[in-house]
Amino acid sequence: MLLAISKIKIYTQGLDFTAFMADIRTIDAVERNFEIIGEAANQLPEAFRDDHSEIV
Repeated sequence: MLLAISKIKIYTQGLDFTAFMADIRTIDAVERNFEIIGEAANQLPEAFRDDHSEIV
């Protein structure tokens, strides 16, 4: 999850919203990394999710 977050930060560094929306490759890369984060979050143990309900 941390790697995917780091990639999103790298891909979007220096882009404002307009530039981001104009770059379909960056949109696809960021979208894919959000999918990876979501998939990983779904695999977290239930006990962890219960203990950290503010982030899951």
